[in-house]
Amino acid sequence: MISAVERRVSKGWREPVAPGFDWSRGREPPACKRHNAKRQAALSQILGNSTCNATSDCIRGISVMSLPEVSEPAPGDGAPALPPQRTRSRIRLALAAFAGVFLMIWGFGASMHVAEDLNARGAIILARQEGLLRELEAVDAAFGAGAAGEAATALLARATRVAQDLKATGAMLRDVKSGRWLGALLPDPGIVAEASALSPRLEAFIANLEAGGKPDGAEARAAWRRELSALQAALQQAGTVVDRETDLIHNRTDLAIFSLLLIGLAGTTWLVARMVMPALGLVVARAEREAELVREQAEFAGERARLADEAQRRQVDLLREFALTVRSEIAMMMANFSEQSEEMDSIAAQMVSTAQVLRADSGSLSESAQGTSDVVSRIGTAISNLVTHVETVSERTVSSAQAVEHVTTLLGDARDTFGALRAAAERIGAIMDLIQTIAAQTNLLALNATIEAARAGEAGKGFAVVAAEVKALARKTSEAAGSITSEILAIQSAVTTTVGAMQDIDHAISEIAGGTTRIQSAIEQQTDATNEIVMSIDSAEEATQMLGANVDLLVDSANNTATIASSGKVRVFEIALAVRELEPRIQTAIERVLALAEKRRASRVPVDEVATVTFAGEAHRGKVVDESPTGLRIAAIPGAAHGMAVTVERQDGRVQAGRIVWAGEKHFGIEFEAQDQAMAA
Repeated sequence: MISAVERRVSKGWREPVAPGFDWSRGREPPACKRHNAKRQAALSQILGNSTCNATSDCIRGISVMSLPEVSEPAPGDGAPALPPQRTRSRIRLALAAFAGVFLMIWGFGASMHVAEDLNARGAIILARQEGLLRELEAVDAAFGAGAAGEAATALLARATRVAQDLKATGAMLRDVKSGRWLGALLPDPGIVAEASALSPRLEAFIANLEAGGKPDGAEARAAWRRELSALQAALQQAGTVVDRETDLIHNRTDLAIFSLLLIGLAGTTWLVARMVMPALGLVVARAEREAELVREQAEFAGERARLADEAQRRQVDLLREFALTVRSEIAMMMANFSEQSEEMDSIAAQMVSTAQVLRADSGSLSESAQGTSDVVSRIGTAISNLVTHVETVSERTVSSAQAVEHVTTLLGDARDTFGALRAAAERIGAIMDLIQTIAAQTNLLALNATIEAARAGEAGKGFAVVAAEVKALARKTSEAAGSITSEILAIQSAVTTTVGAMQDIDHAISEIAGGTTRIQSAIEQQTDATNEIVMSIDSAEEATQMLGANVDLLVDSANNTATIASSGKVRVFEIALAVRELEPRIQTAIERVLALAEKRRASRVPVDEVATVTFAGEAHRGKVVDESPTGLRIAAIPGAAHGMAVTVERQDGRVQAGRIVWAGEKHFGIEFEAQDQAMAA
């Protein structure tokens, strides 16, 4: 495992150093040494080495071999633990947030308490002012009615109480104004001054009332009324001021509370963001990493599917190429045999003619020696070409035999695999039969239990319910086992069909191998005959050279050569005949291989179409899921079973006939007839 320090060193990472350090020369100034002295303890703790000197070696970088291994956390280990310093900082931030919230709540409560107190005092003052005004109006009316003495006495008592309330209110307002927390809520001192001025005026009015008693005369009553009117106006003004200042206090108190709430909310939000953002960053990073892993897995799955399709396509191409190669080689071999046969016929006829001429006129042999020599040379050349072609055909036949053997091996392996699949399906079928048997026995036991419960009467009702549930469960088990059995039968049918096709291919390839063996044997015989012809030609050349010495021997040699040429001609004819007899079988096998390759090459195309499917004399509406040049896959329709003949009428007017080759729980497959396959292709 590569440590984190190794990765940083490999990327050119260096420890931060004091300003002025020269990396190129490896020297450091005195200021740099003082800076490094403070870092020596930390480096020693990390390395477990107390002998690290505060030199350029400690600054330039620590040897990777001396550092402890620092491995990255595994993807499932979670986030790394925070250092103690960051933990303490977060604790302090949390405590500061809690303290700020507490002070904000306390200030809000204190502000609300003072505002309620001011509201209560203001309401009392206004109520008493209104009562005092009504009393002053009553006194004014009493003066007019001649009963001013009694009204003045009542007015004196009420005025005394109002004066006391005004003094208490003024004192309270002065205390609030001088306060440290809410003094800013009362920037206008008018309410304090006016409330303080009302008290002396009211006291002077009361003193005048006590000293003067009942005012006599029109002038005294007029002066009394003027004073009373002035007092009423002062009281009304004071009530207006108190009302106005009370509203101002309310507004400013609400503004202050709202400001405190905003400040506290902003501070809390900032502190929460400071505490949550690192963890949120880790969560986002982990989510991005998981998304990247999901994307990579999807890309890997797509690449795997693409590679599987590519491997299948290459296998089909290889099989097709092999079949085409075998067909072309056989065609070339037949053409070569035809050419060589014609040439051998010509040579043999010429040799026979030459032998006849030699028999008829041995005296002219000397004159025709040169012509015979030329003929023998041409014969030698032709035989050499024949030997070359025969060797080429032999090599290609051996290659074809090896390829056929390889394909036979592959088919044997596939046949073994399908045999194992058939055995597994049979075992599963046996297990399904056992499940069917158990379900039938369970159903019978449930029926017996129902009968016994019916006999038991009321005492067996609960047991009857249990028996009914067991019976329903047995029925569902039997239905599920039947569905699985049908699926297994479909698999077995498909395996049987595939194995049969593979056996046909194996039989065709065996015929190809047998034909190749016979061709190789005939080629060997041709090679032997050609060698004999070559030997005869050599003898003919020698006989031609010795023609003047022994004419009879030359005639005999010519006769032997003619006989051997005739024999070779017969053998070539036999080989050509055998090859022609084998050619149709080879072509049939090659066509089967090509058809199988094209069938495996055919890919299914997804289709979303509703078609009319007719089977057993009834028409049904079914959804076509996909199609290929050889068949269709249709969503399951009740009543569709394996082996049934069907016709499918498509939306574009096409009518396709075929047979159900497999039927499952959700879909069933149709294989086209030969003409429909050709039309689909």
